[in-house]
Amino acid sequence: MITKKTPNNKVVIYGSKSFAQLLKNILEEDLDIKPLCFIDDFSTSNKLSSIPIVSLANAVKQYGNEIEILLGVGYSNLSERLKLIEKLRTLNLKLFTLIHPTAYISKSARINCGAIIMQNSCVSQGASIGEATVLWPMSNISHDCKINENCFLSPGSTICGFSEVGHSSFIGANATIVDNVNVPPFTFIKAGGLYHKKISSI
Repeated sequence: MITKKTPNNKVVIYGSKSFAQLLKNILEEDLDIKPLCFIDDFSTSNKLSSIPIVSLANAVKQYGNEIEILLGVGYSNLSERLKLIEKLRTLNLKLFTLIHPTAYISKSARINCGAIIMQNSCVSQGASIGEATVLWPMSNISHDCKINENCFLSPGSTICGFSEVGHSSFIGANATIVDNVNVPPFTFIKAGGLYHKKISSI
């Protein structure tokens, strides 16, 4: 499923650090969507780039449960990020799915809620991208692959056909996962790495 811009979109960004700010720029410059606010329960500021910074509770109070949350929390702690996804799910809050206009998505691919697919990425036929997973620019997901929730795939990474990446994994820039392998959850693959056997978990 692909989220399209409509006049009724009420998009907020969870987070206010560098990744959240990058997503703000993509929303405004490439999708013509202005986020209503940043959500940050610990920020000492109340505004960033003229956009208010509020707590999660205040965002729901001010804008209602129909807000769509773009998850702007980075990969430095994927365990905590996973807990946040589960918290938002428990609160019945919807994640916003961001797909850049230059990305290629096969009609037979499945894009789950909250996925972030950046510039010139490719998701081929029969592939599945999990909830809140991030594909950085020029990521290449080959046919019949499954990328589970809460993963970060760095620029230029390639996942070859019929492979599966476990949840909360990090795939480094220009890394390659060969075909027909299963990558365990919480796996870290360094930049330029080639995955064809067991790699220690993070």
